[in-house]
Amino acid sequence: MKILKSPIMVFSFICIILISISISPLNIAEASENILWLAICLFLTLLIHELGHMIGGILTGSSLLQLTVGPFVVQRNHSWRLRMGFNNQWSHIGGITMLQIDSRNEKFSQKTIATFLGGPLASFIFSMFIFADGEFLYYLGVFNLFIFVVTIVPYNFSGLFSDGFVIIKFLTKDTSFITYHKMSKILVAPEQSVQWDCSLLEESASIDPNTLSASKLPLYMMFLFYGTVAVGDKRYLRKFIHRIKTNELEKMNKVYRINVMHFYLASQFILGEELTFDENDFKEGPTIDVVSKLRTMSILEQVKGKQINNTKTYVDYIKKNHTNRYAFWNAEKVFVKQYLSQHA
Repeated sequence: MKILKSPIMVFSFICIILISISISPLNIAEASENILWLAICLFLTLLIHELGHMIGGILTGSSLLQLTVGPFVVQRNHSWRLRMGFNNQWSHIGGITMLQIDSRNEKFSQKTIATFLGGPLASFIFSMFIFADGEFLYYLGVFNLFIFVVTIVPYNFSGLFSDGFVIIKFLTKDTSFITYHKMSKILVAPEQSVQWDCSLLEESASIDPNTLSASKLPLYMMFLFYGTVAVGDKRYLRKFIHRIKTNELEKMNKVYRINVMHFYLASQFILGEELTFDENDFKEGPTIDVVSKLRTMSILEQVKGKQINNTKTYVDYIKKNHTNRYAFWNAEKVFVKQYLSQHA
């Protein structure tokens, strides 16, 4: 049933319906045909934008890791070859481009700016089709103009950054944001392309966690936890979490607070420290991150010496999703192997 709910299946089903109606003698045939052409126009608009990001990155020496538009994805396999497939993640349906940019490169900021500027620039160029003859080209121009405006205007919507926002932050050399961006790029990069940067771990650990916004703190916790598991050096994680004022977490948004608590507890566990939180602290929290909830319940189970039902569920879940190729997921598998698999 999972495949039936994937973007490619839903997309194909909708296309079949629209095509069937458009060739039927019903009065709504013309309307459905127009909808189909608009859908194709939207797909091309998103493709143009993402190709702009890709070209901007490649021209500055970066390598393409993944390009997703709608139900289709092009990504590198374990042999480092580009392969086309189907996108099974709804969060990427609107388009996403991942490029390998070494955070230690002295031109990292310039490369990042070029990559993020490439998308809006491509959209702007194709928006000139609004002056072309032909209805399809006109709407393609309108769609591209809309995407250009939406992406070039700087905004931060609960941690969702526009291209313009990222460009402004890099131009103004916002150190906290640049570090945040570097961490997020490493976490979601394909595992075979990742080299965990100890200098970045040290840099992120040196920042006072109590000065970070509610949307940034969870990612810092996530990066330092997974980085510690992957590298094996616990100094940076210990330095960071020991400065967090846990009594101040109550002031945070519930979703962000629970996320921080999950990684705080997991960090204490691998550091061999007494746990600050227990089951009651997580009861009222939303289950946004299934993996973190399973990890937390497993850790509490191990520490209290209870039955290992949660640990088995957690380990089985990790094994079942073995095809996930992100760096953070690989670190999660390392955590299971090093700290929990002997109990499962």
